[in-house]
Amino acid sequence: MRLIPKIRNRQSLRINSVRKLVGRTRLRWAMARNQIQTVESDQSVTETIQHNMKSLKDFSNCRIELLIRPLSVLETVRHARSVLLIGPRNENDLLIASTYLDLPLECVRGLDLISYSKQIDLGDMHDMPYEDNSFDVVICGWTMSYSNQPQQLADEMKRVCKPGGVIAVGLEYSTLKEEDYQKLLGYSLAIPGVQRINSVGAINELFGDSIDNQFFSHDAPLKQSHTADGKVDCPSSVASIFSIIK
Repeated sequence: MRLIPKIRNRQSLRINSVRKLVGRTRLRWAMARNQIQTVESDQSVTETIQHNMKSLKDFSNCRIELLIRPLSVLETVRHARSVLLIGPRNENDLLIASTYLDLPLECVRGLDLISYSKQIDLGDMHDMPYEDNSFDVVICGWTMSYSNQPQQLADEMKRVCKPGGVIAVGLEYSTLKEEDYQKLLGYSLAIPGVQRINSVGAINELFGDSIDNQFFSHDAPLKQSHTADGKVDCPSSVASIFSIIK
C-alpha cells in the first residue's frame, strides 16, 4: 500500500475544518490509487460494509469525542503509547484520537472491515490480528452493535489490552426493530436472536469481573433514537470507560 501524505501539525486537527480537509485529502489520495480494501466477517451484520461505505467520505462526525475526551484526562492514558480503535471506517477517529491523546498518528491503529490507510489494519474485530497484551488503550466506538457475537468481541478486546489498560466502548442508543430498519434504510442492521446492547450495564456485563476501575459512564439520558419514520439529529449515545485486570 503506497504512503498517504504525512500530517505536519497534529494539534491543528482539533479544528474541525482542518481535520476534514486533511482527512478528505488523504482519502482522495488513497482512492485515486485504488487502495480501498474490504474483508467480510461471518460474525458481523451482513450489511456492515455496505452501510459504512456510504459514510466513508464523512469526516464531520465527532461522536468519538464522547470517548476520547474523557480518556484524554486519565492519568494512566497520558502515558499510553499504543492505542487501538476498532471500526473507525475512515481516519477521522484516528485523527481525533491522535490530537487529543497527544500521540503521533503512528501510535494509533485502527482495525476495520474497510481500509485504505496503513494505520487501519484490515481484519475482523472478533479475531484480531494482534498478540495478547498489545495495547494500552482499546476503543470500540459505535461498532459493537454490528456484532452478532458481542461476547466474543469483548473477549478479544480484553485479550489484546494490556493488564491495567483501559477499554472504552461507545454505541448508539436505538429502539429500531428489523421492520423499522427496512422502512428507514431499505435493509436491516438488526440481528435476529441477539439482544441489542443499549445500556452501560449491558456493556459492562460482557466484561464481568475483568473490570477494575470505572472511569466514565454515559447511559443515554435522553433516550433519543431514530425511528422508522425518520432520523433524529442527535441520537443518544451509551458509553463506558474502565480499566481491566487480568
